[in-house]
Amino acid sequence: MMIDRFKIGVVLLLLVFSLHCMGQITFDTGYFVDNSGKKTICLIRNVDGMLTPTKIDYKMPGWDEIKQLTMNDIQEFGIINYSTYKRFVVDIDRSSELVKKLSGTRSAEFEKDTIFLKALVEGSASVYEYGEIGLQRYFYIVDDQPIKQLVYKLYKSKYNKVGVNESYKQQLKVDLECEDIKLKKIEKLKYGRRDFIKLFSKYNRCRGTDYRVWDKREERDLLNVMVSVGPSISSLSTRNELSLSRSVEVEDKVTLVIGATAEFISYFNRNKWSLVLQPSFHYFSFEKTINLDNIAGQPVVVNGDYKTIDWALGIRHSLYFEDESRLFLNASYVPTFNFNSEIQYTRIDGLPTKTLEVNAGSSWAFGIGYNRNRAFVELSYRTPRELLVNYVFWKSTYKSLTLVLSYNIL
Repeated sequence: MMIDRFKIGVVLLLLVFSLHCMGQITFDTGYFVDNSGKKTICLIRNVDGMLTPTKIDYKMPGWDEIKQLTMNDIQEFGIINYSTYKRFVVDIDRSSELVKKLSGTRSAEFEKDTIFLKALVEGSASVYEYGEIGLQRYFYIVDDQPIKQLVYKLYKSKYNKVGVNESYKQQLKVDLECEDIKLKKIEKLKYGRRDFIKLFSKYNRCRGTDYRVWDKREERDLLNVMVSVGPSISSLSTRNELSLSRSVEVEDKVTLVIGATAEFISYFNRNKWSLVLQPSFHYFSFEKTINLDNIAGQPVVVNGDYKTIDWALGIRHSLYFEDESRLFLNASYVPTFNFNSEIQYTRIDGLPTKTLEVNAGSSWAFGIGYNRNRAFVELSYRTPRELLVNYVFWKSTYKSLTLVLSYNIL
C-alpha cells in the first residue's frame, strides 16, 4: 500500500532529523574567558535554561574530546551572539518561597557567594539573572556601583500570614531615576525577566548610552496561530472475526483535511521547544460491493461515512537556521470526537442488513516540517486507529498520511 511506503519514508526522515537535532542541541559555538583574561572560541554544551550552571562542558572545533571547566577556572563564558554568563562575588538571599519553609524575617538574609550570573541587559545599567532549584534572583549594576541583588522576599508575618518584601521597587526608583521612567510604572513592575529587560532597556535609552539585550527570547513571538489545509491519503480495513466475508479494505483514498494550529513557544533552550495544539476536521467516505457467505447470490453494498474532529496535542522541537527559517519535528497524542459516523451493509435490493456505529479510539501523530516566515509545510503520519471500539467481534484499522499546508495569521 502507498501509505505504508510513505510511512517507512517518514520514519526514516524523523530518525535522521532527530539525530541531526541531537547534534545541534548538544553544542553551540561559544567562548570562555579564563582567569588570566584569555578568550577561547570553542563549542559549548547548551546550558540555556532556568538553572544557572556552575560548570561547562566544551570541546574545540574538529575535536571529539569533551572537557570540563568549573567556576574556579573561568570568569566568563557564553554562546556567541546569544548569551553570556559572568562570575561575580555577590550577597545573595536564598530564603525559601515555599510556604512551609518561609522565614519569619522580613529583611533579606544575605550570604556571600561566588556564582555565575546570566546577562539580560548590559549598558550603563545592567541586569543579571540567577536560578537554582526553587529560587530565582535578579542582580543589577548601575555605572560603577557594586553589584546588588534586587530584593524580593516572601516571609511569614504575624498571625502566620504570608507577607511580601518588594524592596526591589524602591531600589529601582532610587537607582534608575530618569525622566522617561514613571514611578507608577515601577510600582506595577513584576519581579521577573520580561519586566526587568524592558525597564533597563528603557533606562539606557533614556540616558542615551549604548546597551545590549542578551536575552533574545523577547524578540521571538511566543504564540503562532495558523490556519491549515492539505491532502490526506487514508486507508481503512474492517474485519469480522465470525464472518470474514464481511471484511472490507479501502486503500489509499485521497481526502481533504482542514484545521488550525496553535504553537506556544517555550522560552528555554533558545526557543527550540514548543507545545502545539492542532484541531482538524477529517471526512472519509467509501462504497464497496462484497458477497456475503450467508446471502448467496446477493451482493451487499458497504457504505462508510466517517466524520471526525481530531485534537492533536503534543510537543515540537525546532532546528533554526541563520535566516530564521526552521525544520521541526512533532510528536502528539490525538484524541478524537466523531459524529454521525457509521458503516452500513445494504443488500442490492436496498434492504439494510447491518449498521455499525463508528466510535473511534485515540492515536498518535508524528510529523516533520519546515517553516519560513509565515508559511509552514508538514508531513504528518497518524498511527492506526480503531473505529469500532464498541463491538467485540469487529476489528478495524484506520490510518492516514497528511501533507499540511499552513499560514500564520498572527
